[in-house]
Amino acid sequence: MSRGVSPTDRLVHRVTSSRDDVRVNGERPAPRPEGVSDQQAVDVCREWMIYLGEFDTMVATGDAALVCDLYSSRYVAFVSNERGNIGMPLVDRAVALVASDGRRGLVFHSGGSRPTAGEFADANGIALIMFDPENGDIEARNQVAVPICREYRLA
Repeated sequence: MSRGVSPTDRLVHRVTSSRDDVRVNGERPAPRPEGVSDQQAVDVCREWMIYLGEFDTMVATGDAALVCDLYSSRYVAFVSNERGNIGMPLVDRAVALVASDGRRGLVFHSGGSRPTAGEFADANGIALIMFDPENGDIEARNQVAVPICREYRLA
């Protein structure tokens, strides 16, 4: 008798990183070749956080939306859907929030990053992640983000 595919089996995939197997949960965000609006960018980054293992990720609303774009029990995240390089102001906001809140910080950006922003984010434990909604991919923009993007999981 063959065993059916359970809902859990459908949601848990295995991928191979350069060194070992990594457990990836959920569905990888689908490419959006037409691009995304600012609100859709937040939704895409929420999908990425869930895919990376933060199942309780929520879009910030109300007063929380004044502070960050996404949050989970372990992370706060900011989303910038601008094509240029990320500068210090957004990284400064992430560092300040992480220092007062205690959760870890993520900045999703659809462009590059200035070297000073990447160095400052690294020194403060903030992951800078370039998200590419058109191709459905993410890429590390600083050293803190490298293991996240390589292994597709948040530590």
